[in-house]
Amino acid sequence: MLDRTNHAGWDLAELKAYRIADGRLVPQDIPSAISGIKGLAVATPAVTEQPPVDSTFSLPISSGDVYPLAEFRCKVIVQKRFKRGNRYITIRAFEFDNSMGAHAAYDMLRKGSTTVIKRGDGSSDDGDSVSFWQDNFLFIIAGTSLDDDESKDVIGVFATNLSKGVITHAQPPVILSKLPVIDRVRGSERVVMGPASAARAMQAPELETLFSQAVRSAAVADYQVFIPVRERMRLLYIDYADPKMAETAFESFTTRLEELHDPEKGWPSDGRTLFRVGRTFLYCQVKPSGRLLLITGAKKARSPILLAGQVLER
Repeated sequence: MLDRTNHAGWDLAELKAYRIADGRLVPQDIPSAISGIKGLAVATPAVTEQPPVDSTFSLPISSGDVYPLAEFRCKVIVQKRFKRGNRYITIRAFEFDNSMGAHAAYDMLRKGSTTVIKRGDGSSDDGDSVSFWQDNFLFIIAGTSLDDDESKDVIGVFATNLSKGVITHAQPPVILSKLPVIDRVRGSERVVMGPASAARAMQAPELETLFSQAVRSAAVADYQVFIPVRERMRLLYIDYADPKMAETAFESFTTRLEELHDPEKGWPSDGRTLFRVGRTFLYCQVKPSGRLLLITGAKKARSPILLAGQVLER
């Protein structure tokens, strides 16, 4: 499908493929990389020689995105770029082991927030780019020219055709439905799958200890509350494979944190601890069901406790 994605008047300027290995991008042979993508209507690319690449061209992702994408189990990244005059349109296609990885990458890499036309299983756009995930795939299509109606139209055509080329669909990860709804900031939800992606989503110490045990799924979201005071907090919700793993992660995290900060309050029988970290509070709680909550950013000690009370055992 990617090799057949073209548009009249736009010339192919670049076609490259990469995989992630040992924390870096490794270039791949185009025919073998694309032919290995399952679920797409794909044929072997007709282009065998690459046109000269403009010096302004860049890698499909930044160095800071490599480790999170590895956690999301990204299998291959294909970048295809088109040129017309001094204008460029770039398609970045990502394939993952499963739909949760695709959704997590969409949360991290998406451009814009306003969805004009729904594409795939979830989409966003900012006028000059379109990002959408569908099943195990993520597509980011962007142009270099601002306020260019022709480029915007071509980007829309590319997005529609790519969505049609992915035969299957997927539902959003179940973990997102576990997050409290009241006071949640719309669009702040992010699926995370390890310490690197969690660190991208929230600032908190010792996050790696929470992911040293088997984690079934995890998500982050922001909450704007007005009671007892107006403030904004961030909640990390982790679902472990079983309650014992959750308790072990809670003990490891709180033990490490106690080496740096004295707890403000503790409720040992309930598996809850409150720390002051800098000017804000950090609250951690383990649930009997094997879920763990980490809440940061609160200015008042009571605020994270009230937010944690909204998380239901289900």
